[in-house]
Amino acid sequence: MTLYKNILSFVGSHLPNDTDKKNYLAETKDNESTIPSSVKLDEFTKEFVCDNVYYISDIHLDHHIKQEFGVVTCNKQIRSYIKKIINSLFTGEFCYDIKNETRPIVLFAGDISSSYEISKIFYTEFVNKWNKINSKTMYISKEERHLYAVLGNHELWDFPDFQTCCDAYYNLFNSLNIHFLNNDIAWFGSYTQRIKSTSPCTKSKRYIDDTIHNILIVGGIGFAGYNQEFNANHGIYMAALNRQQEIEQTEKWVMTYNRALEMAKQTGSTLIVLTHTPFTDWKIDKKTDTNCTYFSGHTHKNFILHQEETGTHIFSDNQIGYNNYKIALKKALLYKRTNPFAGLADGYYKISSTDYLKFYDYMNEAITGNGSVEHQMKTNNGQFFMIKHDGYYGFFLITEKASYICAGGRIKKIGKHIDIKEFNSMFLEMINKYLKILSPYRKLQEQIAAEVKKFGGIGSIHGTIVDIDTFNHIMINPKSNTITYYYSPFLGYVQPYNNILELLETHNPMLAKNFKIMLNKGAETALSLQNQNTINRVIEVDIKNSVYAFSNRLNQLQRLFDKKILRDWNENLLYNNTAQETSALPSNEN
Repeated sequence: MTLYKNILSFVGSHLPNDTDKKNYLAETKDNESTIPSSVKLDEFTKEFVCDNVYYISDIHLDHHIKQEFGVVTCNKQIRSYIKKIINSLFTGEFCYDIKNETRPIVLFAGDISSSYEISKIFYTEFVNKWNKINSKTMYISKEERHLYAVLGNHELWDFPDFQTCCDAYYNLFNSLNIHFLNNDIAWFGSYTQRIKSTSPCTKSKRYIDDTIHNILIVGGIGFAGYNQEFNANHGIYMAALNRQQEIEQTEKWVMTYNRALEMAKQTGSTLIVLTHTPFTDWKIDKKTDTNCTYFSGHTHKNFILHQEETGTHIFSDNQIGYNNYKIALKKALLYKRTNPFAGLADGYYKISSTDYLKFYDYMNEAITGNGSVEHQMKTNNGQFFMIKHDGYYGFFLITEKASYICAGGRIKKIGKHIDIKEFNSMFLEMINKYLKILSPYRKLQEQIAAEVKKFGGIGSIHGTIVDIDTFNHIMINPKSNTITYYYSPFLGYVQPYNNILELLETHNPMLAKNFKIMLNKGAETALSLQNQNTINRVIEVDIKNSVYAFSNRLNQLQRLFDKKILRDWNENLLYNNTAQETSALPSNEN
């Protein structure tokens, strides 16, 4: 049986007969439970540190303007184009926060433009638009408007040296009431205070008595003193900094950063670190620190990371880059995520829709509400359950007529028996069957994803696809046992290439260079260089009737690997004699 047939064995809709069910199901001594009264749901409520932080980096306006108008442009065209960009930033929740004076915080992580004049227009129009939306903000001070900006390496291109650049931008930001963080530390709050890196770190009454001051922010370029591959020797600052100066500036920044760490620790504050370059460029140990939230750009490789056990968060996922025409602010919710079911023993529990949404928020997976479950609970007397065993979770809706399993914000009808105890008794066995079938395929995906990461790609897995970057992907098709390398400017349109090197050389030369270096070092790779059938143009794909549909279905089941959540159910697997028992599942809870 091919791997594809194994995977397809669970996507059929056939269910075993009632006699088989009765023979399989074991009697359970469990009593129906709800969350015990000793577990207070208040303990799991989000503790918001700050819920209205917006961020963006690497817009590279001069590049986009050149693409839009060509080499020759006039000031009127530039200003008109930038106003259009500004309008795209002031939408949705951001506009709401300004109109309702909830004091949103905006972080600009550098590389807005290589041209000072273009940057000046951008920041001026940004503030003008803000004031137009809420005229009251025209009269507030810099301390009351939370706009923070750091320079990127491209901002230095228009200047003969670093200090001249800093002086120009300091004057600009000061005139616009924007906080310019250039190796500076500041508090959020109604009495925002800029603190020089040489200031003594004391628990002064001024700093810690006001509970608004629970967030400390430190910012600067960061620099690339500890990046041996992409630094001043490669001209990233043009004439403004050489390699020795870059190393010196990196050391100065690290001193400021360490000072901020000490202050955050002494005052019990959360520390936001706003730099242009990622922490790996300026930290010699390449490690994050606990209770820090990092915002950065520079690499044009978007990613986000949450490490709940250390309180560390990295937001580097709104780098616009050269080829992205969707320019918008992103929102970061800074709060302590908690699992509402962490303290519960294995078994099944009646839960609320609110609990469910909190759980998915803890898992850092966005879902658009839980309306389907709430509708069934209201109209069909439905009861909502969570099953938990060995660190795996499943969510079930039981009504008077049918049963459903939850897959994010959607529900899937899975049977007519309506006893949660039956699902509880079959739960681990169902997981075992899925893992048995999926593990060989997943192992191959993880091997390829690891190799993509080695040459600098994203390496994320979803369905049958491994992402190289935003537009370049690898499709591992279990039906044909083939690997396809393709470019996709947007969903449903693809252009396959003969091999991965040809794809990268066409659409991401930097990664192509890294890949060739990896090959020259003799690294073994599962990424074939042999020719495959290819098409020399972008074609439209019928998503509904292609391997994409299968990929979307498989993506639901892959939550077993990365989230330990069961999001599908097929009882036919339980009575299939060819599906052998598997070893016990890991008992540790992630």
